[in-house]
Order: sequence, then C-alpha cells, then structure tokens
Amino acid sequence: MSALLLRIALPALDGLRPEAEVEYAWLDRQGNLDNQGIASLAELGRQARGKAVELVLHPDDSLLASLELPPLPAARLGDAVRCAADGLVLGGCEGLQLVHGPRQADGRVQLVWLERERLQRLLHGLRQCALEPRGLYGAPFFLAADKGTACAQLRDGQLLVRDGAQGGWVHPLPEDCLPRLLESGVAPDWPGEVPEGLPGEAVAASRRWTGAVPACNLLLGLAGPAQGPRRWGRAVACCALAAAVWTLGLNLHASQMASQGLALKQQMSQRVKQVFPQLPVVLNPLQQARQQRDARLAGGTQDGPGRFAAMVQQAVGAMPFALGAIESIDYDGETLRLTPRAGVRKPPADPAWQAALAQAGLQAGIGADGWSLKRLPADALKSEAGRDE
Repeated sequence: MSALLLRIALPALDGLRPEAEVEYAWLDRQGNLDNQGIASLAELGRQARGKAVELVLHPDDSLLASLELPPLPAARLGDAVRCAADGLVLGGCEGLQLVHGPRQADGRVQLVWLERERLQRLLHGLRQCALEPRGLYGAPFFLAADKGTACAQLRDGQLLVRDGAQGGWVHPLPEDCLPRLLESGVAPDWPGEVPEGLPGEAVAASRRWTGAVPACNLLLGLAGPAQGPRRWGRAVACCALAAAVWTLGLNLHASQMASQGLALKQQMSQRVKQVFPQLPVVLNPLQQARQQRDARLAGGTQDGPGRFAAMVQQAVGAMPFALGAIESIDYDGETLRLTPRAGVRKPPADPAWQAALAQAGLQAGIGADGWSLKRLPADALKSEAGRDE
C-alpha cells in the first residue's frame, strides 16, 4: 500500500467499540486521497500498523468556540484563553482537555475541548484496536479550506463548516444556519454536491478528507494515561494576567514620571538662567541657584558671583570632556569642585587642558571625587607670566 496516512471519522463516543463501523480514507505522501471506504475500528487497526493515524470527532462530541482576544505574547495566550473559556464552559476548565489555535489576523482564536475522562476512555478503546493516533480534532477539520474560502459538509444531520486553516464550527440545525453562511460573505465549497437550499458550489468529493490539520490538536500536552484536574490552573492564570497588567501600568507610570521630570528640569534651568544671567552655563539648576542665593545673603563681595561665573566659563572652555557629565557643583568662594556622574569617561591623559587653565590663572586638580579649580597664588601667576614672556 502506497498510502502513508490513515484518517478516520469517529462515531459518537458513547457507541465506540472495536466492531463499530467507521468511515476512513488513506492519503498518500503528497496528501492526496488514495482510497476511502467503511470498515470496523478493529480492521483498521490491523491495516494501520506502522502508519500515521489522525481522527476527527463526531459532531455530537465536537465542542468548538471562537474567541476574540487582544494581541498577547505567545506565553500569555494560553492563560488568557483559559480565563475566557471559563465563561463558556459549565463547571470551569479543570476537568477538560482544552486546546486552542494561534491568534488570527482578525483577533479570533479557535478553541476545542473535550472532557478529559471521555478522552481517556477514547484512547483506551483505540489502543484495544491497535490504533495510536497522532492527532485528534473537531469534526470539521479534515475538510479542505483554501485561503479565502470555506468548505462545508452535512454529517448525521448536522452542518460542519471549516472557514479557514485554523477555524471551524458545527451547527446542529442546518436549515437554521443559512443567515450565518450568508453573513460570512463566502459561499462554501461542498465535497460531492450542494444540499438543497444552501449556498455554495460542488467540488471534488476527495476534499472532504484532504485538508491540512489545524494547531488545535486535542492530544497536545497529554502526558500519561490520565491527568489529574488542574485545581490551581485558573488561579495561576488570573494571577499571571493581573501581574502582566500591573507591570504594564507601572511601566507606563514610570515613563510618564520620567518625561515630567525632564520637562521640570528644563523649566528650572530656564528659570535660573533668567534670575541669574551672570551664570555662563546651568549644569545643576537647584544647586547653582542655592549657591547664588547664599552668596547674596552672606553679603559676599561684588566680584564673588563674577569670579564664580568666570571660573565656570573657563572650565567649560578648557574641559569639554566634562560637558553633560557633571552631577554636582560646589563653590566655597575660593575653590570650584566639579563632581562627575558615575560611569563617565576619565579626563584625557594629555595635560593640555590643565595647562590651558593655568594660563587663565586657575590650578586644576584631579581627586577621587572629581575635579577642583582654584585661583593660582600670586607668585605662581608671576612665574607663569615669566615663562610666557
């Protein structure tokens, strides 16, 4: 046999037995239909040894839903789906095998679920028939739905519609679902023939079996013969969502505070410059304003502020590496101390900047806490002048 993949449409789980007759199809390596028919599960188990097996549930057992969710990281999508599904499932999700597909471009996420106890009974019954499936899906998901089209089928009086690679739905009353089909704006393809009174066109009957399977495989994450109820699943998911929302809000608040702080610093710099126009540059507005205020209250000499301003101006001209790197400024009337911010680059090894300050009458020193400038003594000024001559 050249076929490699066996696909089976299961009967209702309440009637699942090894002798139960089921519809099946064999697909080749390219995913094309090789043959199809009806046989018992036991017979298919003998034929499928060493072959891949995929199953779809009966419409009565196919529980499907589609939710609209905001963009979320992949790690958070599962938690969000479980929280949202609690409102759809009676009794919560603790006893369910719940799987979902990826978020689509329109924000929709496909959900499929089955009671975990029924799923375990199904797998046990399949093992008795020597069938070990690699995938278990909702009833519509063997239908072939190309991009932008839908595919539909009537099975046991119920309508199955696959409306995309990851989406599908089941309607128990086909005669009442015409408005939904018309509302979708897409007339579905019907493998074989179009039922009377429903829109769409007939396509090859093989398209009932040849669709690519979706991501929502009910066997995903199933470990061991049975999984205990996840009693803390809902609480953990809610806590994770709350933490994510809290972190997002905290980051937004921090960003707003940083912007407000920067604007306030700019306003303070402009205000200090207006009040003390003699300052050549404003590096630390609050500290410089306090120094100017203290100097005036202390009745300092008239040239005190002017001397401070001149020293700052000379430092700016001779020490370009300090621009934008000053954490604080301290002036005691004689010595100007500049404290850099942590992590700024060291001054250049070339002492040319110190020589430039010396020519301006300032002595520059480098200490563990920063740089200091003070007036050269009178004899040093004369010596410096003599060397220049």
